[in-house]
Amino acid sequence: MHCRYAYNGRVYEVMVEVHNRQVHAVIDGQEYDYELLEGLPGETLAQTLHLRAGDRPVTLHWAITKSQVWVSHDGCSYLLKKPDPRRAFSDGQSHAGQDNLRSPMPAQVRAVEVSAGQAVAAGQTLFLLEAMKMEIRLQAPHPGRVLHILVGPGETVQRDQVLLEMGPEEAS
Repeated sequence: MHCRYAYNGRVYEVMVEVHNRQVHAVIDGQEYDYELLEGLPGETLAQTLHLRAGDRPVTLHWAITKSQVWVSHDGCSYLLKKPDPRRAFSDGQSHAGQDNLRSPMPAQVRAVEVSAGQAVAAGQTLFLLEAMKMEIRLQAPHPGRVLHILVGPGETVQRDQVLLEMGPEEAS
């Protein structure tokens, strides 16, 4: 699962993969690996897979709504809000030198033809979408570098939803 969460005015990239009882999470490039020990609705007990002296299982309490996630750990509670998927940044603006590639219509992502960090040429196909039984190829408007890919194959996207953030060629 790939998503973005805003917390205290900052947007965090989050990737979570769960296989059996193993959880691999990447939050803004920092990797975390856990084993789920126990789980109840709204509560999870997890142990880090890379134990260090003093490490102990952690208990997370959580609640999820359509656009918010509440997480409580060690007496602190955090409200994580999903940013509007049609806006790449919390302020809705592109940052200097960045462009946002948006979906032209509601569609399903069939393929992502690039990866984050990749340099792209003007006219290069970035995504294949399907809408109303038609294939739509979304192409790079100019040369640049892919900064963030915000959707994956199989996901349904809305009209004007940001699919990808692109920066100047020298960005990394």
